[in-house]
Amino acid sequence: MPLTPIQTILVVDDDAMVRNYVTAVLANTGYQVYTAGSGERGFVCFMEHADDIDLVFSDIVMPEMNGPEMVKRILSYRPEVKVLFMTGYHALGLMENHPGCGVLQKPFTKDLMLSSIQRCLRA
Repeated sequence: MPLTPIQTILVVDDDAMVRNYVTAVLANTGYQVYTAGSGERGFVCFMEHADDIDLVFSDIVMPEMNGPEMVKRILSYRPEVKVLFMTGYHALGLMENHPGCGVLQKPFTKDLMLSSIQRCLRA
């Protein structure tokens, strides 16, 4: 049976506790993970590893550049990359006209995060 290739996720969140938790869970589950603490840094990280990244898992509200702005730039370069947003804010209506597999409301459980990411990667 062929081995499943390791999938790579870019995690972008300005909250270091959230970023570190998500990164640890994903790495322990077998994903390759890149991280960034802002939209600007997330875009730079994406461009450095663009061919490797399968999914961008990003906070919506961040300083410098918010998640949807960063994703718009990313998708202009690689429109096929998968996107899943997360937020601690009420997201109803916030994501209209923004591509992606949906919004994960913070706080979320490990199981909900992993199932949402897996569903997005399969989409």
